[in-house]
Amino acid sequence: MENLCITATATTPEVLLSFEENKLIFRGNSYQSQIQNFYGHIIKYIKNVELSEKFTIEFYFHLINSSSLKHIISIIKLIASKVESKGGKLEIRWYYQEYDIDIYQLGQDLANTINNVIFNFISTDDDSQFLVSSSSQSKTPDE
Repeated sequence: MENLCITATATTPEVLLSFEENKLIFRGNSYQSQIQNFYGHIIKYIKNVELSEKFTIEFYFHLINSSSLKHIISIIKLIASKVESKGGKLEIRWYYQEYDIDIYQLGQDLANTINNVIFNFISTDDDSQFLVSSSSQSKTPDE
C-alpha cells in the first residue's frame, strides 16, 4: 500500500501515514468549517488498508475545532479496531507545547473518552515539532 501524504493548509493539518513506520501523524491546525470532506477521505483510505498490530498515531495540533475532533475520534476508533483485530493495542502520542494547556486538556478529554488505547502525553518547548514539513508532497486519498 502506498503511504499517504497530505500537505497542510492554514485550516487543515498535514497528514502523513507511513506503512514502513506503522505511524499516522497529524500536524498543524484543524478548524476548517467544512472539515467533513477532508477527514472523510482519510477515513475511507484507512478503511481500505491493512495495519500492523503495532501502530502509533502522533498529534501535533496548534488549533482544532469540535467538528475536527469528532472525526479524529472516528479515526482513532477505526484504527484501534484494526490494530486490536491483529492482537495489538493502538498507541497515541499527544504532543503539546508546554504553555498550551487547552491542547493538553483536549488530549486528556480524548483519553478519557476512548478505551483500550495507550495515551502518552508529551510536553515540549520545541516549537519546530509543530511546524508542517515543507518537503511533504500533497497526495489525496483518492489519488
